[in-house]
Amino acid sequence: MNLMYFYKNFNMGREIDIAGTFIYNGMKNFNIVDGFSEECDIFHILYPLAVGIERLQKVLLVLLEDFPEEITDETIKEFEKSLITHSHQNLHGKISLKYKLGFNTHQNAFLQLLTEFYETCRYDRFNISPNSHKERDLFIAFLSNRLNIEICVDKAFMDTPNDTRIKKFFGRIVGTVTRAYYSAIRDQAYALNLRTFELRYDSPAYKLFLSELKDNSFKELLFNERIALAEFFVYLLNYNSEEEIRGYIDRVEPLQLGLNEMEIYFNGICKGKVPTTLVDGVTYCYEKMGDTSKRIKMMDELTSLL
Repeated sequence: MNLMYFYKNFNMGREIDIAGTFIYNGMKNFNIVDGFSEECDIFHILYPLAVGIERLQKVLLVLLEDFPEEITDETIKEFEKSLITHSHQNLHGKISLKYKLGFNTHQNAFLQLLTEFYETCRYDRFNISPNSHKERDLFIAFLSNRLNIEICVDKAFMDTPNDTRIKKFFGRIVGTVTRAYYSAIRDQAYALNLRTFELRYDSPAYKLFLSELKDNSFKELLFNERIALAEFFVYLLNYNSEEEIRGYIDRVEPLQLGLNEMEIYFNGICKGKVPTTLVDGVTYCYEKMGDTSKRIKMMDELTSLL
């Protein structure tokens, strides 16, 4: 098999899968946060997005590269060296020389945000500097300028919530940028008679790039997942008790976790996280029970059914 065919078809196909997982995780982290005051939360939004989009850009550059039939080791080394950069803006500039994407000011500002974050913020706290929340400042400035709003992160006052308007805007920016790159990858793969664009069903990359989404917004993707999970809970609690899962649940005596916390539990789980209050509540109940080995085994068996 031709070396370049294998490189562009299989290696790059795996890279799209990896990139998609990074981007999905970044968007999931974004949709979970209630506000923007915590630097750790912002880091775990921007870092996976920066890594995933950079890898997606490089996949497209690989497919756009016209390697000579008689390729030398020196040519390979020079091309590989050209990919050693973390500047999303520079990578996009290289792409634009060979494939026109026509990004708008919001999309270009987003690439600038990722570039600045990755080049100046990743290890900034290891520098002896009084500013320990540079990524938070960058992210808030981006959202504020693009949406023309003021974002408050002063805990003495009310933090600006990560509301529907912000989620729709950011989800659309990330969605349109990444889907544009994937569409270009698919076009170039078709032109080269490659299957690089094929994705594993149910993988994060498949969800991001092949789901039907209004305005290409990833906010809708994560909202749809949340609604589907809520529907699953309703179905689980209402279907025939003779069914395997419900029958199993009916045989287990429920813990007294407290009705006051149910809304917090349900909201957190539907966002894709397990609330610490829920874990603490279960731990407290287990401590009162004494020997919980049999129950834990039953719960473990139940999770294998779900």
